[in-house]
Amino acid sequence: MERNAELNFVMQQGFRDVAPSGCGLQFSALMWQPRLTAVLVAIGLLWQLAPLFLALSAINWWNALVPKRNVFDFLYNTLVASPPTRPRLGPAPPPRRFSQGMAASFMLGIGVSLL
Repeated sequence: MERNAELNFVMQQGFRDVAPSGCGLQFSALMWQPRLTAVLVAIGLLWQLAPLFLALSAINWWNALVPKRNVFDFLYNTLVASPPTRPRLGPAPPPRRFSQGMAASFMLGIGVSLL
């Protein structure tokens, strides 16, 4: 069941040609951005840091509008995917960019509300 959920998540992100056997590594790679964002959001909420939310909004807008220069994908490819066994992340397909745009909108709303 869990493998089906991972495969479904990867496919919903716009990666239609993923093989079920390699889905686990791709799932981990795609979850890098949400996990890192969750940690930063928790820090921002704990200390009520409006500038952090505004910065996250700007980064997510950048990621959605210029997918080849995605900051989170660059960090993942540099820090985590340096061994050749880990998959590298390329430009985000449209469904993933839409999600990044939604996250950017929510971060902007939170940042402005905190100000």
